[in-house]
Amino acid sequence: MEILDPAIDLSTYTLCTVAERQGHPDAGEPEYAYLATGLEALKVDGPLLAADSGLFVLDGAGIQKHPEARMEDAPYTFRVTVNPRLSFDVKMYDYDDEVALAAVKLIPQGASFQSVFVFSTSQVEEGVAHELVITPFIDGVAGTPTAPVSIESRFVASAPLEFLNPGVDLSAYTQYELGELTGNPEAQNPWEPYLQGGVQAAKVEGPLLELEPGLFVLEGASIQKHPAAGSPGAPYVFRVTVNPRLSFEVTFSAYHQELDLAGVRIFTLGPSLGSEFIFSGSPVAEGVARNLVITPFIDGVAGMPTWPITLESGL
Repeated sequence: MEILDPAIDLSTYTLCTVAERQGHPDAGEPEYAYLATGLEALKVDGPLLAADSGLFVLDGAGIQKHPEARMEDAPYTFRVTVNPRLSFDVKMYDYDDEVALAAVKLIPQGASFQSVFVFSTSQVEEGVAHELVITPFIDGVAGTPTAPVSIESRFVASAPLEFLNPGVDLSAYTQYELGELTGNPEAQNPWEPYLQGGVQAAKVEGPLLELEPGLFVLEGASIQKHPAAGSPGAPYVFRVTVNPRLSFEVTFSAYHQELDLAGVRIFTLGPSLGSEFIFSGSPVAEGVARNLVITPFIDGVAGMPTWPITLESGL
């Protein structure tokens, strides 16, 4: 027997079990069942119930989401009615619409019935739904709930579109995440990223933008360094053109040619457009580039800039 949410097409999802998705290296905690948002759904074993006359028939069956499901004090997140005698309450905490209850199956197993709950990930929301618990109710009396399971759902980045600065041979550099570049004893401030000039490059996260038509395309893409970069009057150090609609400006409060912008990647991330900027340490100049800020421009209008960071490059 199966109860479906008619608004969800499970044929577009890859079905996974809890055991298959626990222990994922990108999960916030090893015990979280980690899913790709909008692409994967999770099968969770519900209560195992003894066969009883009148329990395993569909009569007024349906899946109901509580109107205030996001509220911690909501009595349930989803309620499943099988018939007038049998129902289930599904409760999650810190719930932000990351998943929906797409289907419930009742599978005969000898003298018992195993319930299986299928949770689909949202197309537009990501996060962690904590401590999912399923409680059966027979004739209004609560039975033994399931052990809690937490579900983490995250957007998966598309293959990036990349363009490079022709003045920098990026193949000569090893690229690092910012966190991998801290703690260098040569740095003025060990907690800030430090590059070895000529051989190391830093990957810096750019602004996250709402994905609009015409943004995720390379058309006339280029990286331009301002002729007066580093001087107080320069409006920017680097200007990045992605296409006629989208561009970025990279500024510093202090810049001494110690860095080059070697390349830029853009990618989709669910309903958003992400970007990554690759800064290479100069092979001939060293110093501390302070307050690196990346500002997006869509149709010439400035968006929210990134939080300032400092990069040091030494020889």
